[in-house]
Amino acid sequence: MYPWRVFVKGRNLLIDVDDEVGKRGLFTTRYVEAEGEAEAAEAALAQVRSDLEGVILNEDFDPPVFSAAEVEAMESRDDFPAETPGLAVFPESGEDPSEPFVSELPV
Repeated sequence: MYPWRVFVKGRNLLIDVDDEVGKRGLFTTRYVEAEGEAEAAEAALAQVRSDLEGVILNEDFDPPVFSAAEVEAMESRDDFPAETPGLAVFPESGEDPSEPFVSELPV
């Protein structure tokens, strides 16, 4: 197993932020161990989905979309952060996404 850093993007997430339910996007980074790039991407996406279980309010007909935007091999697991990185969450439509806000969503 090798260490990987994966930058994850999410969109079409129906979530409640500060008592306002709306469509949001997110960015986050996950650190995983995997045999290869594809497995690292899958592991990181699974982590994010698991972290957001119970937070995402989407119906089955309108699911959220996650993608592994960047997958980078790392030299050592020693470079992993001590804690799981947070989420940068931003309004998805009708707002200016160039001004993202950071939310205190449970991770």
